[in-house]
Amino acid sequence: QTRGGFVAESLIDKKRLSIGLQNNVSVLSEIAIYTLAEEVPLVEVFKKIKEKENGNQTSVKPKDSKDKLEEYFFEVLPDYDEDRVYASDIK
Repeated sequence: QTRGGFVAESLIDKKRLSIGLQNNVSVLSEIAIYTLAEEVPLVEVFKKIKEKENGNQTSVKPKDSKDKLEEYFFEVLPDYDEDRVYASDIK
């Protein structure tokens, strides 16, 4: 955190960028996915995707159909709450 906002660091290339207070910021560690039993931290979902894909790129793409995205996500997190997790969240 800085006096005028935040410093964000890229997960890909570690470059840093200053973000002003007028922008909305979500801390990655505070984002979770709804399941029928609990909320699963996003980092845990990413780990499950990495395991499923053996560290390779995912077999689905963001522009794939809603049904294909939901089918893939069901394989990753079988008990996700289909009423509160939308295809746009899966993208």
